[in-house]
Amino acid sequence: MAIGHNRDHFLKFRLISIVGGNPNNIGNDAYSEIHSTILDSTLKTVNNTQYILGSCSFASLADKPVALANQKVVISQVGPPGFYMDVEINPYVFGIHVNSDTYPLPALSALTFQLNSKQVPTSTQQVRFLYRTKSEFFYSTCRSAIDTANEKGFDVTEVEYDPDQVQNDSDVPNSQNVPFLEELADELCPPRDSTVDTTSPPAIFAWKVRVCIVLSCVIMCSIRRLDDLATSFGLL
Repeated sequence: MAIGHNRDHFLKFRLISIVGGNPNNIGNDAYSEIHSTILDSTLKTVNNTQYILGSCSFASLADKPVALANQKVVISQVGPPGFYMDVEINPYVFGIHVNSDTYPLPALSALTFQLNSKQVPTSTQQVRFLYRTKSEFFYSTCRSAIDTANEKGFDVTEVEYDPDQVQNDSDVPNSQNVPFLEELADELCPPRDSTVDTTSPPAIFAWKVRVCIVLSCVIMCSIRRLDDLATSFGLL
């Protein structure tokens, strides 16, 4: 493939694809270790490798140290600015993703405009967040929204959880434990009788449990379960 202004430089692409396992079956920590080991071994075996098509979400963390150690360019698919700024000199880690910290901000702005149009103070509006402690993408995107909501004066409640942790009465990781997730959903948005409770229902920011999708919108309703929430957006 000819590149450059004069088209006098040439690239030859060779795609190497290796399956390292399913993190839903073995857990994120175990998968990250396998991911790093296989990637490092591949780069050392195929010595003319120049680029790594990087991963998204939590798996991107496994790419970065291997790329730096082997001096190979990784094109990461994550948006948090902090992912690319945590080393003083970083000539190998690049991104093709927009700044994910800005994802939820238009929704908060829209909610603010709506309240202002009704002359309702933001302090009367509940805003609820559910997000993972792991994955810089999920964590930093949600923190950006939480910080902005606090600055705007909303009534903020945040619920975070470790997707890999196991509850005492189960051997299923939290990210796959439906009863546990339903309890979180009830904590986030308790059941309410709209005929008795006339206050505005909370605005819910729910970071997708199973896949790398952010619901950067405000849901003005009372939904008891995360599965209901995800199903309502066609994400399950």
